[in-house]
Amino acid sequence: MVTQFVLQSGADLSVCYDYTPPVVPFCFGDGSGTACPCGNASAVGAGAGCLGSTGQGAKLSSSGLASVGNDTFVLVCTGLPATATAVFIQGGSQQNGGAGSVFGDGLRCAGMPVVRVHIVRASGGIATYPQGGQTAISVLGGVVPNALRHYQTWYRNAASFCTPSTFNLSQGLTVTWSL
Repeated sequence: MVTQFVLQSGADLSVCYDYTPPVVPFCFGDGSGTACPCGNASAVGAGAGCLGSTGQGAKLSSSGLASVGNDTFVLVCTGLPATATAVFIQGGSQQNGGAGSVFGDGLRCAGMPVVRVHIVRASGGIATYPQGGQTAISVLGGVVPNALRHYQTWYRNAASFCTPSTFNLSQGLTVTWSL
């Protein structure tokens, strides 16, 4: 008769996640990629585009959910001249492998094909789209689930600053759209 049992077992479990953040900034005007056209680099770590006439680089950020089925995604650009005209653009690729190409007083980050999402007048140096019932970015950009798109802000910088051009750009944002 057995009066004692020894039960023993073991297992090794390894779980790996391959996480891709839905929004990733790229193409900074801080010299980490293509050099700004006039030595007008923003501070390393600022996460912005090349410096403009305001003494700072424009910085594009986002809020909300980049979801085709429930789009609450909002683009916000700060560091613009007070009432600058800003154009939010969407690209299907990254320009120059994500390092950007000299364009005006800054770097073009979003590459072809390019869609103009919307034109906004900045208020206090900030431009935001969409606001108050405006058409969703996924609709204007013709985005489908699992699409990778690249966003940037082109803005009018009328003050004589760097090159004869009167415009500059923010850094870029790469966005992975979900269902």
